[in-house]
Amino acid sequence: MLINIKIDNLKGIENKINVSFLASNKIKRSPKQLSNLENKKNILKSIGIIGSNGSGKTSFINSIMAIQTFITFPFRKSYNEDNNFIEQIKKFPDEIIKDLLTDLNTLKLPEQNVYRRNDSTEIEVEMFVSPRKDNISGIYTYHLSYDNNYRNNGVKKEWLKYRESYITSKEIVIFETTNNIESELGTSLLYENNVIKQISDKHEIEKFKNKMKYYKSFGKEIMEYLSFSFDDDEVDLNALFKNNIERFKDLCKLADEKIINVTLEKDEITNKEKLYFWLDKNHYLNFAQLSRGTKKIILLGNKILDTIDKNRLLIIDELESALHPQLANLLVLLMSENNENNFAQLIFTTHSPWLLFTLHNDQIVYIDNKKDYSFNTISQAISNNVISKDKNPKNALFEGLLIKNPDFEDIQSFISKYNIRD
Repeated sequence: MLINIKIDNLKGIENKINVSFLASNKIKRSPKQLSNLENKKNILKSIGIIGSNGSGKTSFINSIMAIQTFITFPFRKSYNEDNNFIEQIKKFPDEIIKDLLTDLNTLKLPEQNVYRRNDSTEIEVEMFVSPRKDNISGIYTYHLSYDNNYRNNGVKKEWLKYRESYITSKEIVIFETTNNIESELGTSLLYENNVIKQISDKHEIEKFKNKMKYYKSFGKEIMEYLSFSFDDDEVDLNALFKNNIERFKDLCKLADEKIINVTLEKDEITNKEKLYFWLDKNHYLNFAQLSRGTKKIILLGNKILDTIDKNRLLIIDELESALHPQLANLLVLLMSENNENNFAQLIFTTHSPWLLFTLHNDQIVYIDNKKDYSFNTISQAISNNVISKDKNPKNALFEGLLIKNPDFEDIQSFISKYNIRD
């Protein structure tokens, strides 16, 4: 689960932002809506982010994707089928390996903000890794910084730190590297056995294995338990259906009341398994024939429920797109109504105030790009007297007190200019 994120100079995000996902203790709500970290520290299960076009909503998602991309893309991995290449490269000096990897480098990280192209991008996430089999649970902080020449010179910094609890000041530096072409974390996980073979001292082997436990605990969280959802995602529908048939069918019926059953059968022509969405005993639709909203509910509903099942972090871009407001609300409620001991988390961007205001004030993040660029919660807006306590936050959004809305006068001017009439 994300506890905090800091981003500076990444695409639409020009200035440094700092977003906390800790819950306010001043808000009364069901314990199910929070995940308990320790004592009175709770992490929000659902967070919605709203902002005008070009304000940085997608850039926020890109920053987290950048971490996953860098860790999961050691360049030598693409050659792992070529044993001769792997054996040969092990013999090269570090300088030659670096030159070779620079030539092979196809890694693509998000570019810098257009006004700060020559400055570094910095991304830092603080995460709670929940207890899983064979992992080290606790608070992990990962930092990545790079400039626009990272393909040649490597990323400027990559480090990982750990502390056992949130309130403790005792922190372990797991690793800290500079100017790396490949991720220290990713390559260590990929070449763990090779490194062990090269260590002769038993004490050093145990020391390395202990360090790898931290690498694996955080690495698995990023590589296996973090996922993203966009409108054009490709999904294995058959696998979703087989994963939980009854749940899949119920979501279909909820999305479109005309669907009475769903079956998975072999196509007579292709001999491949195919889903049939039945309207009655004799008539069916295939997935491509369903409405866009129905397809989205089926896909996102299953993703969110799988996120809950596996204590994952799911990040969705424009959750409400093509959805009926009540069904969009259903998706958010799914995350809020599961067991309080669950450590699943949903972060989504939206343009819909109606969807956002099903959440509490500390769960609603707005991007203020009117004057001093910042990411703030509604709770912060009230605390900082941006809006008064008795001001309806929804009205504050519409009135442009929190975000830069499309200018009404500009819209009217455009209509007049091009003679567009009601």
